[in-house]
Amino acid sequence: MIEFFQNLSFMKTAFLVGILIGGITPLIGVFIFARRLPHISESLSQMNLAGVAIGSTIGSAVPYLSGINPRIYGVIFALIGAFLVELLRKVFRDFSDMSIPIILSFGTGLGALFFSILHGFNADFFNYLFGSLIAVNQSDLNNTLIISFIVVIILLIFYRPLLLITFDAEYAQVTGIRKKWIDAIFMVLMALTISVSVQAVGVMLVTGMMTLPIATAIFIGKSFKSVIFLSIIFGEAAVLIGLVLSYYLSIATGGAIITFSLLCFLLVIGVKHIYRMSMRRHIQK
Repeated sequence: MIEFFQNLSFMKTAFLVGILIGGITPLIGVFIFARRLPHISESLSQMNLAGVAIGSTIGSAVPYLSGINPRIYGVIFALIGAFLVELLRKVFRDFSDMSIPIILSFGTGLGALFFSILHGFNADFFNYLFGSLIAVNQSDLNNTLIISFIVVIILLIFYRPLLLITFDAEYAQVTGIRKKWIDAIFMVLMALTISVSVQAVGVMLVTGMMTLPIATAIFIGKSFKSVIFLSIIFGEAAVLIGLVLSYYLSIATGGAIITFSLLCFLLVIGVKHIYRMSMRRHIQK
C-alpha cells in the first residue's frame, strides 16, 4: 500500500479517468437497460475499434494527419454506428433487432481488416480489447473530462423527455415530445459514453460495464432514481477497486473491473436471497 501511495502521482490520471467513466457509464447504461438494448454497446464499441484502426491507418499513411489521436476517429465511428443502428431499425420495422448484429458485424469486420493491414495485433490492440486505465495520459483525461461534461449536461437538460420516451413513448408523443429527436440525442449520448468507457474496460468487456452495475442496483433500488444512484456507486467501486487490483496483480484493468462487478452482482443476489428466505421463515413462525 505504501508503494501505491508513492506512485500516486503516476496513478492520479488513471484514477480521475476511472472516476469519470465509473459515473457516466452506469448513468447512460440505466437508460440502455430500460430500453432493452444492452447489446447495442457491443455494436458501438466495435465501431469505435474500427474507427481507431482506420485512424491509425490514416495516420501512418498521411504524415500530416499522424498527430491526430486515433481515439477521435473512434468517437466519430461510434457516432456513425449509433445513427446507422437507428436508421436500420426504421428500415427493418418488423425485425428491428437485426440492426444491432448488422452493425456489430460491420464494425468487427472493419476493425479486423484495418488492424491486420497495420499488423496491429500487439499490446496496443490488446489494450483496446481489454482496457488499460493505467496507460492513460493527460490528453486522455482531457478528452474524457470534456465528453463526460457534455454527456451529463445533455442528460440533465433532456432527462424528462428521455424518461417519458423510455417508459411511455405514446404518452410522450401526445405531450408534444419529438421522439425522433430525443432518440437521436440518446444515440449520441450512448456513442460518446461507450467511446470513453472502452478506454477503461476495452471493447470486449464494455457491455459488462454498461449492465452489471445496473443489474446489481435493480435488486436493491426502490425507484428509477435510486437505481441510477446505486448503479453509479457500484460502477465507481468497480472501476477504482479494479484499477488497484490491476496495478498490484499486473492484470488487464478491464478484466479486473468486470470481475469485481460480477462478484458484487453475485453477492447482492446471495444476500437478497438469504434475506427473503429469513423473512419467509419469520412469517411462517
